[in-house]
Amino acid sequence: MDEHNGSAESPQLSQGRHNAIKCGWLRKQGGFVKTWHTRWFVLKGDQLYYFKDEDETKPLGTIFLPGNKVLEHPCNEDSPGKFLFEVIPGI
Repeated sequence: MDEHNGSAESPQLSQGRHNAIKCGWLRKQGGFVKTWHTRWFVLKGDQLYYFKDEDETKPLGTIFLPGNKVLEHPCNEDSPGKFLFEVIPGI
């Protein structure tokens, strides 16, 4: 996956998060220092935006997913409140 740390907010994202497929907390590994950070992620279309927290409006970066398929998975009864999605690489 390509990761982009852009400074400008995407016009698509600035329209609000109401078109998001999924939003929530995930952990990602840092680019230079390989430590793990908890970030607020917003999945919209073929882009996965991440923020320092859910109140931020400007993303720290974007992970582009063109040509990949994003599948939503139903909630698991054993783990309520945990929502899953899967990114399947394009062939």
